[in-house]
Amino acid sequence: MTLKAGLCRISSICALVLLLTSPLAHAAPVPAGWSSKDVGAVGATGSTSYVADVFQVKGAGADVWDAQDAFRFVYRSLTGDGEIVARVDRLQNADNWTKAGVMIRESLAVGARHAFMLTSPSRGDAFQYRGSTSGSTVTAGATSGASPEYLRLTRAGSTITAYRSEDGLAWTKVGSASIAMPATVMVGMAVSSHVSGRTALAEFSHVSVGTPVTSGWKTADVGPVGAAGSASGTTAQMTLKGAGADVWEEGDAFRFAYTMLAGDGEVVSRVASIQNVDPWSKAGVMMRESLAAGSKHAFMLVSVAKGYAFQRRTAFNNESHSTAGGGGAAPGYVRLVRRGSTFTAYTSSNGSSWTSVGSSTISMASTIYVGLAVTSHRDPALASATFASIKLTRGTVPSSGNDDDQGEDTPPPPPTQPPATTDDTGSATSTLRLLHWNLHHGVGTDGKYDINRIATWIAKSNPDVVSLNEVEKNTGWGNEDQPARYKALLEAKTGRKWYSIWAQEYGSWNSNGKGNLLLSRFPLTLTARYLLANTRTIALGQVVVNGRTITIATTHLDPDSGSVRLAQAKELMAWFDNFAESRIVVGDMNAQATSSEMNFIKQTSTDLWDAAKKGGYAKSASDNPNGYTRKSRIDFVFTSKKASVLKPPRVEVVDTRDAKGVMPSDHRPILSVFTVK
Repeated sequence: MTLKAGLCRISSICALVLLLTSPLAHAAPVPAGWSSKDVGAVGATGSTSYVADVFQVKGAGADVWDAQDAFRFVYRSLTGDGEIVARVDRLQNADNWTKAGVMIRESLAVGARHAFMLTSPSRGDAFQYRGSTSGSTVTAGATSGASPEYLRLTRAGSTITAYRSEDGLAWTKVGSASIAMPATVMVGMAVSSHVSGRTALAEFSHVSVGTPVTSGWKTADVGPVGAAGSASGTTAQMTLKGAGADVWEEGDAFRFAYTMLAGDGEVVSRVASIQNVDPWSKAGVMMRESLAAGSKHAFMLVSVAKGYAFQRRTAFNNESHSTAGGGGAAPGYVRLVRRGSTFTAYTSSNGSSWTSVGSSTISMASTIYVGLAVTSHRDPALASATFASIKLTRGTVPSSGNDDDQGEDTPPPPPTQPPATTDDTGSATSTLRLLHWNLHHGVGTDGKYDINRIATWIAKSNPDVVSLNEVEKNTGWGNEDQPARYKALLEAKTGRKWYSIWAQEYGSWNSNGKGNLLLSRFPLTLTARYLLANTRTIALGQVVVNGRTITIATTHLDPDSGSVRLAQAKELMAWFDNFAESRIVVGDMNAQATSSEMNFIKQTSTDLWDAAKKGGYAKSASDNPNGYTRKSRIDFVFTSKKASVLKPPRVEVVDTRDAKGVMPSDHRPILSVFTVK
């Protein structure tokens, strides 16, 4: 039996996990352990969906105020002390006092005691609470603020304290109150439109519910566990009990004791013992982007009878990968080191001389969860594991002479074991996801200006590089700095840092108006801008993927004259030829595929959609078999014919229609997925 097969045997449990966490599945109402209901006379039924680690909550109701409430509540239970944290990514403005935030509540009764840390579209942030059943609601603190932002409520005995934060790291206290509630309460996210009969949409991400373990540490069950786990002790010695089917495939189920890590660092622990519930009962150290079941993570573990392994998930809701770390069982030391986006796993028999098991590139948010994980692998049974000598180091961790670091995803084979496997994101191949989109100034086919919904679609496509045309800067279309806003929205929605280059089409490079924007989650090792004839421009950036330098340029050719477009195309390709292979040029060319200007570009470049159609790897919506990006195919992705390291296994014209057929732009985006060799 292979390692992967042994990790997740085909069973009804595994099949259920795959169904719930597959990236092809529809959005789930709520994750396991959560519920969603309307509270009070809301006038219009609310709803909740959960996709890609984001809760989308629609709530109506006149208010959460006075002696009775009316709102939508997404909640789970919390016993004893603990906290609820969530980032309000977006809040629809149904009213100046539309409210969304985190709540601790004694029951679903309309007059229940509760604490509510909220934000509103134009009234700022507030901490409001009802201290007695069916009593009046009061404001215990208020401050300026608006989404996107983090909100937090902590419970210690009867004291509930509210906080807000811009980044989820530095917290500002808003208020505190003493509220007597039962030992077990409901915690979650609440939305009230402040207009009975009309819903308002709020989006929440980075949601976590934790209970204290030791100073600075919390614990929670992650994923669909059949029995609640627990954690106790200190960093000198801690005991975790966890159920769950596994930490594997596209979704996890386990007990997690964690704290937060900003930037680089490492976590080390001695796994002293693991209860023998199943040969694959696992315990070890973990770094994780979120508490969602399908989160990206790195996990250095030891099992009851299957040895050591470095397991990781490199993309949200995608399959897990594993590298064997040799035979053996607890007791033993395990270690994870984060340097930038590189995660390296180690084992040791004595805690001082370390052997590298493997390394993998995983793009996570700057601030992540780090700690200890236990899964029984035989849900709902609980497995107990004891950890000792737990050490968390923050900041850059230097390599030491005894690290025996073999480089990314190339671990040394352990004695008497077959060569270790590597995953498909390692040094042999890597992927580049390029999304191109003409955004029509931020205005959808419904005539509404809403760049947040555009950014949401971009984030859902999980791109590495984004090419955008018709991006406005301080014009009548929204009168805002769209290049800066798109960058900020993507950073908020993906939890990653993004790099950008902006090329204004009219006036100076820094003037207001329309232009082309290139965004990259990889550092831009080179940027350039070029002015074409008739005030059209090129924005160019270089990225390094799998050791290869790739040059990407975005442009938007003249909409009116074929002769002008041909002159621009010749100028574009002459300038672009100054850069080394491999090269990609994308943009709204305002021309048909058979036009003289596109045929000129095709002399030295490959039209990816045309090649994908011929090769059988093109994808588009059923009502758009020709891959039209507008009323015809006028948006293109070209690769230089000499770009042999770029292999496009997939080209897709993305269907961005909502349930009513509305698109965020009058153009459709093109997603090109390259294998970089």
